Amino acid sequence: MPDFLRDLRWACRSLGRTPLFAAVAVLTLALGIGVNATIFTVVNSILLRPLPVERPDELVHVYTSWTEEPFATSSFADYLDLRDGVPAFAGGPSSGLLGHASAIATLQHGGQSEVLIGEIVTGNAFAVLGVGAERGRMLLPEDDRLEAPRVVVLGQGLWQRRFGRDPGVLGQTVRFNGQEYQVVGIAPVSFPGLFPGVAADYWVPAVRVGDVEPAGQINGVHNDPGKTRLERRGYRWLWLKGRLAEGAGGGERTTGAPGAAADRSAERAAETPAQAQAQVATVMARLAAEHPVTNEGRTGAVRPLAEVRYHPDIDRVLGPAAAVLLGAVGLVLLVVCANLASMLLARAQGRRREVAIRLALGASRGRLVRQLLAESLVVAAAGGALALVVTRAT
Repeated sequence: MPDFLRDLRWACRSLGRTPLFAAVAVLTLALGIGVNATIFTVVNSILLRPLPVERPDELVHVYTSWTEEPFATSSFADYLDLRDGVPAFAGGPSSGLLGHASAIATLQHGGQSEVLIGEIVTGNAFAVLGVGAERGRMLLPEDDRLEAPRVVVLGQGLWQRRFGRDPGVLGQTVRFNGQEYQVVGIAPVSFPGLFPGVAADYWVPAVRVGDVEPAGQINGVHNDPGKTRLERRGYRWLWLKGRLAEGAGGGERTTGAPGAAADRSAERAAETPAQAQAQVATVMARLAAEHPVTNEGRTGAVRPLAEVRYHPDIDRVLGPAAAVLLGAVGLVLLVVCANLASMLLARAQGRRREVAIRLALGASRGRLVRQLLAESLVVAAAGGALALVVTRAT
């Protein structure tokens, strides 16, 4: 270890005698690593990292489908019928069907205004997802009533940016689009939101859709008899996710050999999304018959969460595009490493006299190799540290 530390000190002094070379080498490596890390972080957050909720393998997407849009949003009225009419989502307090959508609102607080991107969620969303609050509480089903007080849960980014992580913000009143909301909770760091790659600044109950502006895929039909966004069955703005009830795939729990029980359990898990699909189709057929103006030709589609990262149509393009992008930046890093290797070889060529003199004075070849490796280690460490700065800046 003492020899290693001496080698590092010698490497720093050696690089200090050629500051231009050291700066170019470190900056080249930092840019290559930083760009790769940034692109991988984006791809990881959108396509690779699982949704930060409990047991994501039990979750499914539920879409409203018709000829033009096979995987589309649903209306709040349809959501209520699906939530109450599909047994596959009604097995206990942790199972259920939730709705969510992106929303844009202006926060007015402390004499300043800021346009924020948040989410509208049904009151049962966090219970179904198994997400608890870092401070205070998350939204509850009783918050999803028009007569309930207006409440909001803040995201980590907004809490830190506008409130300096002050725990005293709980119970305070803030204004969203001119409406007063009481802050009841702070979301955990691990839960940025339900849309991959987009960190939500706030969450409000779905019944407050009239206070904020839904964003994303919104569909409407003519002659909708509803008067508000909640009542209009043809105003489709909610993405739906459901947690399948235990045993919804059919069959009772069985006893017997452990291997046989495991096989039957796996069979039930495989059949559960199909069971939910059949039940959703039944409810949608009933709604089409009862509400032909808004629901004629509308069916339902159920897809396991593991099969859909962002959206079925987008994933078909996004996946290959992400692979090409990662390959491209990987080639950039390869070119950077090749250039850096050429620079180090050129530097070593210019130090042939120095190496010859040190060999003549009795230095071993192993000692010289260790010192040259120490130089490379110092460059790599400095480049990696600077790459962290580049990644944070981008």
